[in-house]
Amino acid sequence: MAEPRQHWTPEATCRERVTQTGLLREWHDVTAVQDGRVVFDAHNVFADGEDRVYSSILFFRSAGEFQRELETAGFTDITCTGGWSSSSADDRSPLLVFRSRRV
Repeated sequence: MAEPRQHWTPEATCRERVTQTGLLREWHDVTAVQDGRVVFDAHNVFADGEDRVYSSILFFRSAGEFQRELETAGFTDITCTGGWSSSSADDRSPLLVFRSRRV
């Protein structure tokens, strides 16, 4: 799977937009990467200068790892594509879409 976190730098993700509360400046800052886990802070700086920071953890798995977990959970007829348009999945796919059945 593609490594989108490589582009999650404050410089690459910083943007400003107008919200109901005024101008909002926001960006992401990756703080840790280990064993398929990415920890990042999402900064939201409001017009008054207050910086609200929300920390998140995302877990990245390969298609094979995810398929094994689905099978272990009792799912069958598992298919995986590289996006919502049903393109083939490969190591560069930014998104994996699974379809399965559980009876």
